[in-house]
Amino acid sequence: MKLMKLWRLYRACPWLEYRHRLVAGLPANGSLLEIGSSNCDRAKLFKTIRPDLQVFATDIRDFSQEAGPEIEFFLSDITKGLPPQFDGKFDCVTTMHLFEHLPPDSYDAAVTTIKCVLKPGGIWYIETPSTRSTCFPSLSLGIRRYNCPINFYDDPSHVKPFSKGGLYYLLSDRGFHVKRIGVARNLLFTVLSPALILAGLLLRNRVWLVIGLCNLFGWAVFAHGVKPYSTDKQSGSAK
Repeated sequence: MKLMKLWRLYRACPWLEYRHRLVAGLPANGSLLEIGSSNCDRAKLFKTIRPDLQVFATDIRDFSQEAGPEIEFFLSDITKGLPPQFDGKFDCVTTMHLFEHLPPDSYDAAVTTIKCVLKPGGIWYIETPSTRSTCFPSLSLGIRRYNCPINFYDDPSHVKPFSKGGLYYLLSDRGFHVKRIGVARNLLFTVLSPALILAGLLLRNRVWLVIGLCNLFGWAVFAHGVKPYSTDKQSGSAK
């Protein structure tokens, strides 16, 4: 029990990951929507970081039981729009490992939906597997169950990985100011990655090995975009 409390405290430290710093910096009593929430674990983490936020989650599958009382969950398909009561409601929208599952011809509809529900000046944080993820080995370590897919194509529902440039143009070509693009890493896991990789190999622990490799070599990329206050299409500048 104490170990679980320490784990939650560690996960809630916003300086460890860029997306957590974004959430920590949202306006007081603001609102956040996670699209493609799955079991709502990330939405709960955002609520832990900022208890004052209204946190909503949505997915094409029903995870209302997993959401619990602190997360407002609803069913939706991002490519078909969200209920009109959410127009201009959110200070931040996160899409964590969602767009790699979408066909490219649905990107316009999905991004239009995100722009519609964001307030002017609202933040969109997107994270996806990078093109590097296609080069990672499918390491089984003799374990039959391939928990934690590591090669991009280990997950048969994946359609397309993204480069940093690909994310930049996905956002900027559709009217977002791009504030930052980069490799998604956890600071602590990156520092510990050599030890995690070695321990994973020696102890045949695939989860430790995957965490170490992904943080060391950069399995995922992210972009931070801002919806402009004006309706004019303007491209941003990435740092």
